[in-house]
Amino acid sequence: RLAQITSGHVRLDDQSIRTVGEEKMSAVTELLRDIAPDEPVVACCRFTKDIEAVRRAATLTDRLSSEISGNENSIAAWQDGETSVLAAQIRSGSLGVDMTRSRYAIMYSIEYSLGRYDQFLKRVHRPGQTRPTSYYHLIAQLPDGKPTIDQKVYDALSERRDVVTAVLE
Repeated sequence: RLAQITSGHVRLDDQSIRTVGEEKMSAVTELLRDIAPDEPVVACCRFTKDIEAVRRAATLTDRLSSEISGNENSIAAWQDGETSVLAAQIRSGSLGVDMTRSRYAIMYSIEYSLGRYDQFLKRVHRPGQTRPTSYYHLIAQLPDGKPTIDQKVYDALSERRDVVTAVLE
């Protein structure tokens, strides 16, 4: 639930979903405004509501969007250039998908799996990518400076990568 809250929503015990903030959606909207309109963008999402927020941000910036998730697979439209924003659920977009059309990835929400996280990053930066890639991690912050679950997950992934690198060396 903490990860849902940092994304701006929470599922209550009665299974209804309550919006608790739109800061991340606003940040995606601003990023999309700063990136050229014809430039393809991929957004990594953990939750269905995150995908909805990314798609809403695309609409607010006059962009068409596609989705790859457990609910929809319209990545072909994105790969063919019919849309410029791809909202990709991390579990659906981390394996066997070519996202090299984009050099920008927005990490809206991630999970603890280093394997899925690394694989998602590699969908954008892989053989065939001819341009430098940029990753934007949206990490919610608390006013008192204490780390949120976003920061803890990001730090945990970094620490796991350090351990894997040390073992391999």
